[in-house]
Amino acid sequence: MTFKLNRSLILLVVACFSWMLISCQNNTANSTTNPIVNDDSLVETPTEDPPTPPPDTLIICLSEEPGSLYPYGDSSQSSKAIREAIFDGPYDTLSYEPQAVILEKMPSFETGDVSLKSISVSEGDLVLSDNAPRTLEEGISIRPSGCLAEDCELIYTGGEIEMDLLEVQFTLLPELLWSDGKDLTAGDSVYAFDLASHPDTPIGKAKINRTSSYLAIDDLTVEWTGIPGYLDPNYADNFWAPMPEHLWGALSPADLLTSDISTQFPIGWGAYMVEEWNPGQSILLSKNSNYFRSNEGYPYFDTLVYRFVGQDADKSIDSILSSECDLLGASLSLMEETSRLVELQDTGELFTSFSSGNYWEVLDLGIHPASYDDGYSLFYGDRPDYFGDVRVRQAIASCLDRQKVVDDFYFGQSTVLDSYLSPQHPLFNANINQYPFDTEKGMVLLEQAGWVLGEDNKRTASGIEGIQEGTILELDYWTTAGFMNLRRKAAEKFAANLTSCGIQVNLEILSTDELYAKAPDGPLFGRQYEMVQYPWQIGQTPPCNLYLSSGIPGNPFSTLSQVPFLFDTLIDSDPKSEAFPWGWGGWNTSGYVNPAYDAACSSALNKIPGMPDYENDHMLAQEIFAEDLPVIPLYLSIKVAAAREDICNFTLDATANSDLWNIEEIAYGVHCETD
Repeated sequence: MTFKLNRSLILLVVACFSWMLISCQNNTANSTTNPIVNDDSLVETPTEDPPTPPPDTLIICLSEEPGSLYPYGDSSQSSKAIREAIFDGPYDTLSYEPQAVILEKMPSFETGDVSLKSISVSEGDLVLSDNAPRTLEEGISIRPSGCLAEDCELIYTGGEIEMDLLEVQFTLLPELLWSDGKDLTAGDSVYAFDLASHPDTPIGKAKINRTSSYLAIDDLTVEWTGIPGYLDPNYADNFWAPMPEHLWGALSPADLLTSDISTQFPIGWGAYMVEEWNPGQSILLSKNSNYFRSNEGYPYFDTLVYRFVGQDADKSIDSILSSECDLLGASLSLMEETSRLVELQDTGELFTSFSSGNYWEVLDLGIHPASYDDGYSLFYGDRPDYFGDVRVRQAIASCLDRQKVVDDFYFGQSTVLDSYLSPQHPLFNANINQYPFDTEKGMVLLEQAGWVLGEDNKRTASGIEGIQEGTILELDYWTTAGFMNLRRKAAEKFAANLTSCGIQVNLEILSTDELYAKAPDGPLFGRQYEMVQYPWQIGQTPPCNLYLSSGIPGNPFSTLSQVPFLFDTLIDSDPKSEAFPWGWGGWNTSGYVNPAYDAACSSALNKIPGMPDYENDHMLAQEIFAEDLPVIPLYLSIKVAAAREDICNFTLDATANSDLWNIEEIAYGVHCETD
């Protein structure tokens, strides 16, 4: 049987059924044995309209049809959106923190689910060395038990040695069932781990390669153990979503990539289960009677339909207005129709949900370009040291009207940043320096730094050490056009802001290939630029590592003593050590270096949540960053979704795995009146 999505037909059937019911009632009335003789004395009693029956179908429209619903077979947004209905959780990441769904709680040191112990290792054991899993042998670097920094690492010379071992326990909620009624156990999670570990399963193995064991302690408890030396800051994520071994166990990992039982009709423990897949059109799911939240009244609908409507955002919005869709996921790239969505929301015709996205825009300043690596010299053609004075960097931040860009191009739905963290991040430091738009302050800072404003509204150097007198403050500003030309538009605004402060700007729009060309020849990673605007991805772990001096890209054969700006700053380091440990694969393209920042950030990254000073170190790193401004943090990206105007419980989250992370709670109409 093929499901046809036609609301008009459904309404026609309901109307016919209602007519038949009324006819039956009339026939019954006409057959009464007590006919009315005189109806003049009767007074008509007003009756209330019968309550509107709650809707029983939710229709979600997606841009594309997934290739598979197998969790290890398709990582597309459409597949994730559908799997949210089949597999609820096992945890949701909301506002940068994991939240338990089918687990009793997220593990932590405080609850006793996380422990750090010392273990004896010897030659041949798998350990963490230089942040990678390696077999222990003489000559490799390791961190003995209690060592949380590079300065206490040692070179293994044989024998037994104690190293730290991290163990984490996860406890499932009791009485969880698969949708077919079978018990869901810890063994199903171990089965999922075994599938993920298999070479025929095409997923990343980084976490698996750093896992010593993953065992079911009992029917509800799983224990993850890392390899010695591996302290995972995201240890709470180390639970593998269960898979139904009782159904899939007879199939090989390779077969599961193609079998209908796993790719088209996988069973789960979520609010719904797959009933039909109409290729190219829709997937129909029905309510799971064994859902563990059924006693709470979830889900609201008996039937869930996913329709595949393509990428035409304008037509997709029309489909909401015509009731062909109840909800449009953010995967539909609705950004290009944001203006229309806002207008329709203002007139009450639909509901629009905004959230910050998973990357942040940054204006990178070339503090130390690659040409400075052999020493700074104007005589040998180096460009002036525009950004060496922190006041210039602070002035640029003050001159940029970032909020205006957010309001004009992101409809006020983004957030201006003060550091590399979103204000919603639990480790965000709200007490750091902030740089609101203030042209006057920016101009004062530039004057203090020696860049004097002339009558022609140009600034020239006056008494600045290392810069020729009269040098014009003129900066090249490179970026890409970005989606919908948003980055270009923002850069044009920012260039105008800087001009208002007396800074001359040469804006150039590069192709993505040009900007991100491989180092050492590429402008960004080859450190050959003055100002560059581009995005960085953001996640759970604060990305302070982006500005560590060890992450500066450069000649892999250079020693510290050969690079004056590093040698003169990192005075406690070995002059013979590598200047650029990552070679041209580094990422700190600004060339920023500050030993205090290095110490705070490294200390934070070497700890895990729950350890002493973990939060304090991250706070300190942000404080130094906001003072030094190696780059100018601009604003967060946004994502947008739309739905019928009477939707409820539909909320986007910056870090959720899918827009539909709480699909069991999403409702509309009379369902929302009792919610």
